[in-house]
Amino acid sequence: MEALKYITNQLAMFEKSTKMKKGRQSSILPTLFHVIFHNDKVTSFDFVESCLMDFFDRSFADAQKLAIKVHFNGHTVVGTYLFKIAEIKIKQTKKRARQNHLPLKVTMQTVLVSDG
Repeated sequence: MEALKYITNQLAMFEKSTKMKKGRQSSILPTLFHVIFHNDKVTSFDFVESCLMDFFDRSFADAQKLAIKVHFNGHTVVGTYLFKIAEIKIKQTKKRARQNHLPLKVTMQTVLVSDG
């Protein structure tokens, strides 16, 4: 519940930061973060898929595709979020991995935005 309140406040602050200047809309964009799953030799496809469906709101088909990308590429971006949301999703995933004695590595990386 606390996380939902934080997210709502973040979105409200973002909307307030958008201003009209000389008939042109400009905004200060919030920093976004990629959440990245990394492959290992222990964590099962089923476990990765269940985390993606439960914590990242992915469909079964999307979770399967992402799990395959993690397996064959060594890692993949599973979602892009505001910092606090990314942090919560990573904590939830790591907690479940620890509870199941799995070494699943989940990290976040700042999204680089060009001014173009």
